[in-house]
Amino acid sequence: MAGKIKYIILAALVAFLGLGVGFSVLRANLLKRPELILEEAARRMDLNLKDIDYTQISGDRKEWTLKAKQVSYEQNQDTFNLEEVRVIVYRPSGMEIEIKGKVGLFNRKEGWVQVKGDSELKNDRGFKLEAETFLYNLDKQELTSPDMVLLSGPGLKIRGRGIMVDVAQWKVVFKAEVTSEWHEPTEKKGA
Repeated sequence: MAGKIKYIILAALVAFLGLGVGFSVLRANLLKRPELILEEAARRMDLNLKDIDYTQISGDRKEWTLKAKQVSYEQNQDTFNLEEVRVIVYRPSGMEIEIKGKVGLFNRKEGWVQVKGDSELKNDRGFKLEAETFLYNLDKQELTSPDMVLLSGPGLKIRGRGIMVDVAQWKVVFKAEVTSEWHEPTEKKGA
């Protein structure tokens, strides 16, 4: 009887030790790639999060950051629904571009973010794009919109229907109904 108890206790200790080591290895891998937690949770259940701030890093360089006040994921879809969404794109030159909107969708598998509702794109040189919706392809670094778009910046305003922006090169192509206004940029007082 005492011999059986020793083996039962020994088996329980070995099982407990194995579970502990397995949990430690799993936890270490999840800490290295926290997006795996979101992906695994998304496969298994509906998900609601608040105040998310996710940054994609490739090598040692930040590529982009996604921020939203509220995020929900429904298991039967492949997209995250976003509220008060901001995407910050970090260019190798050091320039940052911010895309924001009232609501949006994020598809991690296909690599795109769509923003809707008073959407705008701003860069740190004072240029701004405004439209009802924008679709940003994270891999191609390409922003598109089928809507009326206003591009404004120092000394210039361009309006048109439909736009394609190569964000990496900062090249803009309007598709139709284009009008422009050019004027002398106003200097700020005290400069």
